[in-house]
Amino acid sequence: MQKIVVLILAGAFSAASNAARAQEIVRYVNLFGEKSMILGVGDKIVRLLDLEYPLQKCSPEERFVCLKSDVFAFAVPSAKKWAPQWTYGGARYMVLRQGAMTFNGELLEYQVIRQDWRENTIDYAYSKERGVIAIRAKGGDQLTLSGDCGFAATSTRYCP
Repeated sequence: MQKIVVLILAGAFSAASNAARAQEIVRYVNLFGEKSMILGVGDKIVRLLDLEYPLQKCSPEERFVCLKSDVFAFAVPSAKKWAPQWTYGGARYMVLRQGAMTFNGELLEYQVIRQDWRENTIDYAYSKERGVIAIRAKGGDQLTLSGDCGFAATSTRYCP
């Protein structure tokens, strides 16, 4: 029996976040289902399996939309145009490619961003409008957004 890999991320990671959004759960599923994992991200904590770690978000002065903890980090520039590479919090990021696809019935522009952090390589499919829409780990495990909004969306068009 295949197990569903679920990555649960709760909370809002944009300047437009509010208390109601912080209670939402964002789900990512492994459509190829070989392992099970739970990651929860709230306003001030990140939960990996049954352990909790403090979580920090970037301040608006830092020019990034980000979150960071001892076990998880993600950052994208908040500017409209990005450099092809950047660093933040000890992680290196590089845009591998840009593209467009139909997502939930609408054309969506996205970037594939590679993160090198603590000897781990993770690829993120990221859209400013929808946030992180897919995650692929070094070992090939892929998690896909099952709802409308992922974490770190910078637009309020789809993600309040």
